[in-house]
Amino acid sequence: MPATGDDAARRDLTTLARGGALNLVGAAVTGLCNFALLVVVARGLRAQGTGAFYEAVALFLILSSAATLGADVGLSRMVPRYRALGRVRDLRRGLQASVWPVAAAGLLLGGLAYWFAPELADTFSRHGETAQLTDFIRTFAVFVPVSALSLTVFAATRGFGTMRPTVLLDKIARPALQPLLVLLAIVAGAGSSLIALAYLGPYVPVVAAGLAWLAVLLRRAERPRDGAPEPQPARPTGRLVGEFWRFTGPRGLAAVFQTTSLWVNTLLVGALRSTADAGIYAAASRYLTVAAMVAVAIRQVLAPKVSELLARRSTERAAAVYQTTTAWLVALNWPIYLALITFGGPLLAVFGGDFADGQVVLVVLAAAMLVATAVGPVDVVLLMGGRSSLNLLNTVVSLGANLALNVALIPRYGLAGAAVASGAGTLLNNLLPLGQVWRSMGLHPFGPGVGVAAALSLVSFGLVGVAMRALVGPTVAGLAAYAVVGCGVYAALLWRYRDRLEWQALRSILRRSPAPGPVGAEA
Repeated sequence: MPATGDDAARRDLTTLARGGALNLVGAAVTGLCNFALLVVVARGLRAQGTGAFYEAVALFLILSSAATLGADVGLSRMVPRYRALGRVRDLRRGLQASVWPVAAAGLLLGGLAYWFAPELADTFSRHGETAQLTDFIRTFAVFVPVSALSLTVFAATRGFGTMRPTVLLDKIARPALQPLLVLLAIVAGAGSSLIALAYLGPYVPVVAAGLAWLAVLLRRAERPRDGAPEPQPARPTGRLVGEFWRFTGPRGLAAVFQTTSLWVNTLLVGALRSTADAGIYAAASRYLTVAAMVAVAIRQVLAPKVSELLARRSTERAAAVYQTTTAWLVALNWPIYLALITFGGPLLAVFGGDFADGQVVLVVLAAAMLVATAVGPVDVVLLMGGRSSLNLLNTVVSLGANLALNVALIPRYGLAGAAVASGAGTLLNNLLPLGQVWRSMGLHPFGPGVGVAAALSLVSFGLVGVAMRALVGPTVAGLAAYAVVGCGVYAALLWRYRDRLEWQALRSILRRSPAPGPVGAEA
């Protein structure tokens, strides 16, 4: 095990794995449901309609991220930090200081998007295909404050050491309802506004349930415990507000830039090429979200744990957690990226013949993500160490490179140019914080488990994929044979090297071992 071998570090990994195992289930469900939604939209609306829908989704998510003001990351750091330091009397006012500005920003940005929907549609639809996109943008705009509140509320619940609200409500209930309702709307011949409502409607009950769950967690945290030390006196409200937003403010800008980096390519392909090309790019790039859901799941569990350990100055234990989670990320994500590189064609066929040109997008983005995954959740470590200004700088640089390359490459190279621009931005956004974390905090992701996970993935899904493609060809039959052989070889190798990858921590979940201590306990 990297960094330390003591019992405390082992308990950290077990606690992390407990939340991570639950969150990975939620991530798997989210990924499958998002993929089902994409298939429904692509088959029902074809390339042009898919482009209009996902351009509206892109604007919606960018505006939601902007309205969140970074409060989601701020709460992931603040709540466990206050609990670890005995500042439970500051929790309620700290939550209020974050939620109300988010609600106000959501109303403002949603209102502006609704008012300027025709102008936005005209900007991001090069060939005048604006009517459908305008309807989508206006409907999505109404739900911007709800989405921003959702991001904030579920981040707060995770800060209390539980993944259940996020997984059960935000990762399972809402994503499961969305493709079903959108399918019903498309089959019924509904217009663009009703299709958007079918997608957005589940946000409302999920956020309401999340708020109720957060209230329960807060009351439980404030309840006196027998034998616990006396909580620290409450700080003045002004000090709490300043303390929270000094950290969160830069992160708010960084979050907007990061979300924009993820979605700006879809918008610029529509603006510089066509709505149909935007649909192809959106469909191809969404395959990457399956692996991204795994990364998000581990990041969401890692953030409060690293915040807690760094607040207690347990740097060695934080290093152990960081290196082990990086090995898990490589072990879980690299097989997906390697499959996208070797058998992208058959995977795109599920959307229909309109989307075959997206194969270049799969190859370029998956190659970039192989490198990005190898440095682990480095941005989380940087943020939980209090370096939100550096995080902002990194996102500005990566977004600037992404935008410049998009403008330069899309008109000439189309989808390939957009993929190269996105890949370059992704690499910058991961490699820059790697150097900063390593130099300023003495932390790095390269424990022995990372090399093992990479080697096993390359053998099982890289070499096997190349062999199957040569023998059978890039066909559905070849893909099926590749999946069977690759997964079989990988399972055997993972079992053989289970000790190097710290699967003991994950196996402890199956035995339902108790959570170690109040800070990391599930609620």
